[in-house]
Formats: sequence, C-alpha cells, structure tokens
Amino acid sequence: MTGSLWQARPPRALVVFDVNIYLDVARILGPAATWDAFLELAVKHANEPLPHRRDAALDSLRALAISKSGKYEPGVKLEIWFGQHLDDTTYFKLIQDAGAADRVEDCGFGWAAKDADDFMELLVDPFWCEDDNFVSGDPIGYETPPLDHEDGCVYAIARDAGSENYSYERFCVTRDVDFRNAALKGDIEVMHPHEWVAHVRGKISNGNPMSRMIPKRVDAPSVA
Repeated sequence: MTGSLWQARPPRALVVFDVNIYLDVARILGPAATWDAFLELAVKHANEPLPHRRDAALDSLRALAISKSGKYEPGVKLEIWFGQHLDDTTYFKLIQDAGAADRVEDCGFGWAAKDADDFMELLVDPFWCEDDNFVSGDPIGYETPPLDHEDGCVYAIARDAGSENYSYERFCVTRDVDFRNAALKGDIEVMHPHEWVAHVRGKISNGNPMSRMIPKRVDAPSVA
C-alpha cells in the first residue's frame, strides 16, 4: 500500500481492557452469565452517575458495553483489542481457587472450567474475535518500571495492537490506581472505567472538549 493511500485512511481509536475489568463483570454476572443479563444490567445502570456510587464494578460493565458499539467521534471507528496474555490471565483467575492467595484481591473465583469457558466465549472473546483484534504471544512488559509485570504486559498489548494500515488513538482501561497514575512515556492514555465511559460519551456526542478532560491523578474508585 502506498503512503498516499495509507494517509487517506481515516484515523481510528483502540482500547485494551485490563484483566480486572473483565473480572469485575464476571463477579457481577456470576458463573451463569448470559448476554441478555449483561445487556440488561448495562441498560439498567446506563444513566446512573459516574463513577457509580454503590459498586465501581458496574463502571467496568458500562465501559465494555459502550465500547462494543464501535462508536467514537464522527468518522472514527473504535476497536476493542485483546491479547493472549489477557486471555490466559482472565481464564486463570476465573478457575483459580477462591482461597488460593493471602490477599483477597489476589484470589481467584473458584469457577468450574465449563463456567469459565462459557464466560470467555460469551463476554470476552466476542469483543475481539469478529475482527480478529488480537495480539498473540506473551508480550515483554512495556514501561516496567514504573509498571509491574502484569500491567506492563497490558500496556504492551495496547502498544502492539492495531492494523498497520491505520493510525490510532490508543487507550488502556483499568481499575488499578497505580497503573492509572503511573508516569508513563508511551502514547497510550490510561483511564479508569468511569473516565472511559465519560470520554466515549463525550466523543460520540461531540460535546464541549473541556468537559472531557481527564485529571492527571485520581483516587481509587469505591468498591462495594
């Protein structure tokens, strides 16, 4: 493809969701998750304040729901990208024993393998498989330090994602405060789920840009 043809292609935006975003949704829906239940919750909580006052996990659900539409600002498509590292880690946390770590946040969900398989097929894989938006292989951590290995792998997926035929605005969405607030050199903007929802809503509505500005540092969202 010639340079002139590449430049003629409209820009795109892409987002990579951290493992904790998918696990938030898994916790809300439970092992008998269905697509209808996902959509029902997304509609039910769509107009509630950001961040959600009762359960920040609902912001994760809303972040996935608004991104699945593929809508961004006029003329710009939004793509959700995934990766082998995210796939493997999400699945592992779903089947990991619920008491397999000293800290609660490091424990798994204790799901049966079939329930984990169904969740991955229903609510994780469909976000990328239709367009093959997938980064294969186990990435070498990017910006580590200041990021730890796991966050660095997620950041690397966002760096490596995308088609070579397009220029991208790149985002990571995470509930990890240290990841969100890290001083990173890459051109990937890191947001919390409620920030991402507000950002995409602003882009779709083409509202006042000042209303979509994201602070440099934020406190941890509340968790029920």
